[in-house]
Amino acid sequence: MPATVAFFVYSESASMTQTTNANQEVDTRLNVVGPAHVLQPTFTPSLFSFAITASVFNFDFKSDHEIRLTFHFDPNEPSIADTGVLPLQAFPEIPTTLPPELRGATFSIDFRNVPLRSNGIYHTKFLFDGVLIGTYPIHVWGKE
Repeated sequence: MPATVAFFVYSESASMTQTTNANQEVDTRLNVVGPAHVLQPTFTPSLFSFAITASVFNFDFKSDHEIRLTFHFDPNEPSIADTGVLPLQAFPEIPTTLPPELRGATFSIDFRNVPLRSNGIYHTKFLFDGVLIGTYPIHVWGKE
């Protein structure tokens, strides 16, 4: 069974922050800034930057894997932005009560200066180990 996407979010940006709790343990969190159901550049056509945050589970976390995101105006046409193949290294054993099929990874990827040629629905394809596990639409509408 291929990996499963738990969530997929378009946003303005995302960043990692670290805090220290009362026991002096470091806690790392991913903060998603400005989640969006529409990308709104000032006008189209233009170049636009945004982030995608996603979570994937139900894969063998003890083995190395690859992820790739491609961004398209038409999902049947070549991409206008592509992360290329990104390695997802095997996880160290982490004490948890979660069964293996529920363990996963959450990540964020920035797309910078992506050409948005017109208003409309764009699509991101999510590939895990070369297998398409999801296609996610997003509306683009220029403010002017």
